[in-house]
Amino acid sequence: IRRAVKRHSQVSGGRRSGGRNNNG
Repeated sequence: IRRAVKRHSQVSGGRRSGGRNNNG
């Protein structure tokens, strides 16, 4: 559940703030 919650957070609102982390 911890991994799913962390992943879900990035996919839901991570693109806006954490989108750079995924890109670089």
